[in-house]
Amino acid sequence: MAHSRHWAPPVSGLFENSMTGSAPSGVAAYLLQHGLVEPGNLRFEQGDFMQRPGRVLAEVEFASEGMVGAARIGGEAVLVIEGRIRL
Repeated sequence: MAHSRHWAPPVSGLFENSMTGSAPSGVAAYLLQHGLVEPGNLRFEQGDFMQRPGRVLAEVEFASEGMVGAARIGGEAVLVIEGRIRL
């Protein structure tokens, strides 16, 4: 298991996102490209420092000729807010 963090842009009014797909997928691709993990599923935790722990699986494989392919993210989600946007 690895821990990932993703800081939010200042304009968002948030300091950090509790769970994202971009942080764990980027770390998984980096680790695979540099030979630090084998292809397959990696489990990530994120949001623990915010008291909003989340867990996600990142699946990474080699596409061809040693290049990392697309990373896939999966896990369970809990609805915490719902809203509508009127344009």
